[in-house]
Amino acid sequence: MMSSKQANGSLISLLPPEILSIIIAHAVADAFDCTPDSALVVRHPVLQTCHNWRELGHATPQIWSSIKLYPHSNRDWSEMLLTSLRRSQTLPLDLHLATHANLLRQRMFRPPLPDHEWDAVRDELLASTPRWRRVRVDNITLPGWLTSRNHALPLLVSLYLNWQYVQEADMDISSIRIASAAPALSYVRLEGVWPRTIHLLWSRLTHLHADLDYDHHGIDALRECHSLTSLTLDISAYRDDTDLSFFIDLPVLRRLTMLRGATWLIVHLRTPQLQKIVLRDGNELAIRTHCRELLRFAEKKGCEGATITSVEFEAYNDLPDWANLSHLYPSIAHLRFTNYSMDRGDSDLMHTLGTNPDIFLNLVSLAVPQLEVMREFDREGIRGLVDHRVLQASSAGVKLREIEVKHFFPTRLKEHLDGLRATGVALYAHRPVDMRRPPAETDLEEGEAWIVHRRRDTDISSEDFWRSRDEGNTSVDEEEYTTRGIW
Repeated sequence: MMSSKQANGSLISLLPPEILSIIIAHAVADAFDCTPDSALVVRHPVLQTCHNWRELGHATPQIWSSIKLYPHSNRDWSEMLLTSLRRSQTLPLDLHLATHANLLRQRMFRPPLPDHEWDAVRDELLASTPRWRRVRVDNITLPGWLTSRNHALPLLVSLYLNWQYVQEADMDISSIRIASAAPALSYVRLEGVWPRTIHLLWSRLTHLHADLDYDHHGIDALRECHSLTSLTLDISAYRDDTDLSFFIDLPVLRRLTMLRGATWLIVHLRTPQLQKIVLRDGNELAIRTHCRELLRFAEKKGCEGATITSVEFEAYNDLPDWANLSHLYPSIAHLRFTNYSMDRGDSDLMHTLGTNPDIFLNLVSLAVPQLEVMREFDREGIRGLVDHRVLQASSAGVKLREIEVKHFFPTRLKEHLDGLRATGVALYAHRPVDMRRPPAETDLEEGEAWIVHRRRDTDISSEDFWRSRDEGNTSVDEEEYTTRGIW
């Protein structure tokens, strides 16, 4: 009698090659999503099962069109790149060249890759440029024939260049033209690359994340970005700029994130359709506080504060003027306030919202991620908030639906916690673990979901270091995520 294993094998052998190819592609894609490394694809068990399956896998271009390689860690990267380019046939390509996180954690500047390795892939890599759809380069020194020349990139929609740990002596980044002829390019992220050094069709971008310097070239590039709907700017230094003589018009911008010293620039922006503001990564040395910048932004001519429904900001030195902030931003529905000062600013916010029914009338979500609920004062603040904003609607007819804090202590507050949950409000906290907010699926479009992906132990960037600092950790919390994408 035929064994069950033999019977299953016989049934599988009856599948048409087209169906079997789809099954093999899905199996490889699942593994690639967990461990994105093209060098491992050829060793996937499904491609080692038998000669027929291996040949089907090699002839299935979908398996080879998403390419991620670690040239500094894999001596055979050039051979694997050529294999993927050939087997992907005519499909659009997603190409990611990266440096392993363990090298970056050691702050090691890797030497440029040997010329002969680039020479081995030059002709076929250049021939593939019309198929490039998404490109990401993380701290890999690229040759001049790739960066300083114009390439026809009709399909390119997403570009992420991260050269924070690349030495200028190893690569000329004074005039980057790799994507100067990319008419479909919409999503761009630049780290360690100044906008003034890269040639792009700025007017066509819809999403931009960039490091910015203070010269007029960066400002001029921003002025051309009149199609942006999402903008993130990062400036490492802080500046006290009182010159209000220039403005940057971003007529369709909906989401704005300013990191570190970039907050000084917010008052120079005119954004009539803005819906979300995020100010993050300030510190106690900042010249202006986030709240003051928000107030100045709303007070200036050309800003429609009434359109903004989501605000995130931090406090280091003084407490916000909640009444004025509510007056200038009357439509806020989502408020996230991170308090790093020694004052009880987050607890005071709870009490202010619970006792003053006339501020933030449209609030449905409140996050105070530094608040540890362990004192009676904090518990009273949340009780008052629930009584006056959850059980009762504001004068605008809106009820608070969710509250997020840093720590709850259920062993001491179980009865209190159960009572709060019984009101219907959603409660989230970093601790205990079972109160953490479930990872949300991305609400971004496919292109941006690719360039800002879920962090894994093989990837790291400055954004991870800043986030871990905010949580008080020296390493990146494996539970912390950014947007998940194809990698």
